Formats: sequence, C-alpha cells, structure tokens
Amino acid sequence: MSLKHPELPKAAVAVLNSKLPGLLARTAPKDMEDGGKIEVQPCLPIPIYSVAPDRILKEGLVNAAVRVGWRFILMQDKRPTVVADIMKLPDSGRLVVTNVSYDGAIAISQAWDTAEQFSSHQSVEYSPRILELPSLAVQTLWLHGHNVDREDAFIVFETFDGEEQPLDPVSYRKFTDEMIALSHQAAEFADVGA
Repeated sequence: MSLKHPELPKAAVAVLNSKLPGLLARTAPKDMEDGGKIEVQPCLPIPIYSVAPDRILKEGLVNAAVRVGWRFILMQDKRPTVVADIMKLPDSGRLVVTNVSYDGAIAISQAWDTAEQFSSHQSVEYSPRILELPSLAVQTLWLHGHNVDREDAFIVFETFDGEEQPLDPVSYRKFTDEMIALSHQAAEFADVGA
C-alpha cells in the first residue's frame, strides 16, 4: 500500500506563513540568499505526537500518544533545509511556532523516503506521524496502521547520543520494548543522581 498523506492543517499553515519570513530573516545561515526560496514540501507537514515513557507501560504506546502539533519540512532548491514546528498551547489553544531548526530536515526527509519504500511493500495503509519521547530524547517517524497497533512501524531518526540512525523500520513490539528498556535505564540513572 502507501502512506496516507495528512490533510494540510490550514490554521497551522497560516501561522507558519505569517511568522516564517521574520524567523528566517533572523535565523537563516549566511549561505541562504535572503532567507532562501523556502516552500513547504507538498507531502508534509507531519503531525507530531508526544508520549511520556512511563505512560507506555500503563496505557500502551498508541493510547498514550497525544497529538501536540505539526512539523513542516521546508525546502530550498528542492532540498530539505528547515524544520518548523507549530504547536498548540495547552492553556489557550493558540497555535505558535515553537521551533525553527536547520538541523534534522535531511534526517526526517530520509526517514520519509524509507517510509515510502517500506509502505509500498506492505498490505497496510499507514498514517505517518512524528513521535517524540522528550525525556528519552528520541524522535521517530511513526507509521501508524489503522487496524491494530501491532501493524505499526517506527523509523528512528534522532536519539539522545546524536548518532546517525540506520533508518530501518522497526516493529511495534521491538520499538516499544526498546523504549521501555530506555525509560528503565533513565529512571535508574535519575535514582543514582538523586
């Protein structure tokens, strides 16, 4: 099958379009001419979900994940260049740009390419999502199958150690087991430091 592209979130796009020129002017590297000719890649944005690792044990990964915003991959000369996150503030519901980064756009784009190749050989239609586990400093492209969570696959593109990831899709079971093990290690480390 394939990836089910998310609908373009009009309110998030409006916030991005109103704030992006000023943000790029202040943050663009010197080699980007006038902030570059930046445009939103048509297949993106990707919804961002976040989960606290301790909730994985209690609720399961799929039930514990909460949508918190959108990640846009912005292009310059058809190359992924900038990552911009739009988040919804929990208290007011207002959409704000929370991150504009020149790091990570290539890794996410490569993970997306891997996801397209992987999904084309599966019998499941996947909804792509970014899954963040902030306390573990892990980000993954989450391919959510709609029938059961056991169909889900994960392509880790960022970890706490900053090492390049192999971008191989990992099964729901393997990813969940790895995140539970990491959260136990993090808890043990925190206990030693206390």
